[in-house]
Amino acid sequence: MRIYGISGLGADERVFQRVNEYLGEPIHFVPWIDPQPKETLSHYAHRLAETIDTSEPYCLVGVSFGGMIATEMNKIINPEKTIIISSAATKDELPLYFRGAGRLNLVPYIPKSLIQVPRPLLDVVMSVKKQESKNLVRDIVKTTDKDFLKWAVQSILTWDNEEIPNNLRRIHGKADRVLPLKADADKIIEGGHLVIVDEPQEIAQVLEEELARPA
Repeated sequence: MRIYGISGLGADERVFQRVNEYLGEPIHFVPWIDPQPKETLSHYAHRLAETIDTSEPYCLVGVSFGGMIATEMNKIINPEKTIIISSAATKDELPLYFRGAGRLNLVPYIPKSLIQVPRPLLDVVMSVKKQESKNLVRDIVKTTDKDFLKWAVQSILTWDNEEIPNNLRRIHGKADRVLPLKADADKIIEGGHLVIVDEPQEIAQVLEEELARPA
């Protein structure tokens, strides 16, 4: 079965690089498309879904922000399963301060230069443990498109999804500080927000076990 991967906020295929070393069938990264002005997360997911080859069986794997996109894509196309890692499936699973910030609608007025997390706080927020993981995260953040990042933050804060797909599965880090677990997860792993980077072998094992189960 083909596995399509949607990465996290502003990240790219490097998020799946380490986990692919342990998977029999690698995750195929879905490249981001440019968001339209004031585009909602749902509308963006509709457009991104058009880039998926649905002619053969497939599943979606979404990490963090990518999990929210994958959840929305699941409404439009028909994957065998949608697996979200370190993510949320509905607006109510977002931390209260996310939703409060969304109601204040301040993001459009924040300079792009202030959107990124300062590097000294990055390791703490992401809860990455291994130096290799820290280097990867810093490099991804450094090369992130700030326009895309600003749009993505705003789209998360105003996300309105309330529907959980029946074929949705969850993998979550026990010590996730970015999106603390607020719902039951199919698998909880020791680690923070970027368990897919810090614990790739365990994530790969869980993915293969989940994909082997009937939908």
